[in-house]
Amino acid sequence: MTDWAELSGKLKMIEVLRWIAVLPAAVLAGLAAHLLAIIGNSPGCTGGMVNPDESVFDRFFVVLISNIAMGAATVIAGAKTAPRGRRATAIVLAVLWVFISGMVFTVLLQRPTGFWDYLAVIVGAIAAAGGAVHIHSEEP
Repeated sequence: MTDWAELSGKLKMIEVLRWIAVLPAAVLAGLAAHLLAIIGNSPGCTGGMVNPDESVFDRFFVVLISNIAMGAATVIAGAKTAPRGRRATAIVLAVLWVFISGMVFTVLLQRPTGFWDYLAVIVGAIAAAGGAVHIHSEEP
């Protein structure tokens, strides 16, 4: 990749815009993956989300899959949007995700919550770390 000093004005502007787009791309990809995982499981598996008495296994599956998708997609999409330094970007996004998950976990401890809330936070943080590992192993 060309050094910053060697880039033309147009290429510098494109790179700056890509850096600006990293966080929005990460957030949008995470939300899209989360919603798609829930909608994709709707026909047979979201009965437990709507009616908790219906199926514990269905609810577990939806919470697990949707939060894995959200955590991993957030880190991978943000890192892929970055014009350079994708490994470092993935690590920063994963650390940011784990930090935010820790904050959410702390807030959940102070409210009446259930197992599913804690599972969602923990699984999302692990998936974000897995996304960073994926980017790290993929980059040369």
